Amino acid sequence: MNRPDEINEKKQELTTKILKYLLANPNAQDTRRHIVKWWLFDQYQTKLVTEVLDKLEADGLVIAQQVSPSETLYKMNPLRRDEIQAMVNKDDSAP
Repeated sequence: MNRPDEINEKKQELTTKILKYLLANPNAQDTRRHIVKWWLFDQYQTKLVTEVLDKLEADGLVIAQQVSPSETLYKMNPLRRDEIQAMVNKDDSAP
């Protein structure tokens, strides 16, 4: 079992990867399943991606748009782009 600090570290790493992807592809939007497969190349469990996306949505950095009863698209909140860039820059400079 992973220790809580390992899980938090993994979530932070995943958050940074998703935000970097969105900065590089500002018009990108996709479902959780496709984010796992195409953005992250199946390197992370869907459960962890779901937790991170939910947090990014709650923080207003990502917008979730329900497109069907079982599908939600996620995309960058363009109004928060500068804040996202600052977060990514901060994470990149951390030891």
